[in-house]
Amino acid sequence: MRQQPLVPDMFLSLDVKVNEEWFANQHRSYFVWEFDKVPDVAVEIVSNRKGGEMESKRKRYAHIGVPYYVVHDPYGILKGDKLYVYEIGFGKRYRRREDYALPNVGLSLVLWPGRFEEAEAIWLRWLDAEGKLIPTGEERAIRAEAELARLRAELAQLKRPPAKKRSR
Repeated sequence: MRQQPLVPDMFLSLDVKVNEEWFANQHRSYFVWEFDKVPDVAVEIVSNRKGGEMESKRKRYAHIGVPYYVVHDPYGILKGDKLYVYEIGFGKRYRRREDYALPNVGLSLVLWPGRFEEAEAIWLRWLDAEGKLIPTGEERAIRAEAELARLRAELAQLKRPPAKKRSR
């Protein structure tokens, strides 16, 4: 029986080499048989009750052996928790983690209240192995600008001639 493609809202696949022409149409999809591995993490974001995130999709991801399966329900459509993190266990079945850690990939997830792309909300964010937020591109750019301004001020200070001593 032919099944529909399994397309997560987001996935993470470590240690794969992306084609140098990744922007070309023929290289924009992730096919397991081309990369020779399933993604390390699959993330589904619930937008309605028709998606099957907690039933059929969870079973299919487990069947193909995706190590971590994450379901984010930002609008409470499923009437449960906002975030579910599962890891594969014995018999290719998922067991729910009590935390949001993904130990085999060295990351965790967090529901983070804050501003992103000009919207205040609770966002799903990555944490590094030490539990620190991984900055967004915008956050990295702001930090880089601040560091550049600091270095410019330091350079200007170094270029300033030394103050003359007053003689009495």
